[in-house]
Amino acid sequence: MPSAARQGSVRELMMPTTCSFPQGYCLLDVGPDGTDVRFVPVADFEEMVVGHRERSTDSVTARGLTGMAAARLAQFPLVEE
Repeated sequence: MPSAARQGSVRELMMPTTCSFPQGYCLLDVGPDGTDVRFVPVADFEEMVVGHRERSTDSVTARGLTGMAAARLAQFPLVEE
């Protein structure tokens, strides 16, 4: 699931896989004023629903991770700093 964290002065970015949920990738635009990260979905709404259903029934672990990803998506756009 896409997210960001900071460890001291290092920023860590976690990117989604295109074969899981949410189906998409992130684009990074690094410039003198900072870095912009954009999530780019590769599935429409119905395909996202199918991906969520399939992924959330794989295992207990997958169900938990899919739930966290869905909660994160519901918070978009993520804007920090």
